[in-house]
Amino acid sequence: MSDINLKDFSNEELKDLKVKINEEMGNREDQEVIYSFQSCDNSDEKHTKENKHWVKLLKDVDTSKNNGYGVIGDFLKTRGEQSVKVDSLVVEYSCKGLFCYKVKEDEPELLVEGEPDKFVTFLKEIEKEL
Repeated sequence: MSDINLKDFSNEELKDLKVKINEEMGNREDQEVIYSFQSCDNSDEKHTKENKHWVKLLKDVDTSKNNGYGVIGDFLKTRGEQSVKVDSLVVEYSCKGLFCYKVKEDEPELLVEGEPDKFVTFLKEIEKEL
């Protein structure tokens, strides 16, 4: 990049340039949205403690496993809001089944749905989405 002499710019030009640089930097950063993942929407805390519930930010899958250990990623909260990057994949295990979502700006897109007793099949379907 050629040398830019900022002293050649007026204060107003520098302010305009700063705004444009900040806009461009914002466009290059990963966008995040706030979600609350829980397929048992109307359940209380007692329900989620008595029934297995978890949500993971998906990094990879291990199809040699036949349970949640095959979902490689960081745990997310099962209740309440959290910030998640757009286009991330999220896996949810709840009393209603297994779900793999792609995070979108408006709402998650369901990619794969499965049953707990068919975990390997579920993982292989997710692997196709990676």
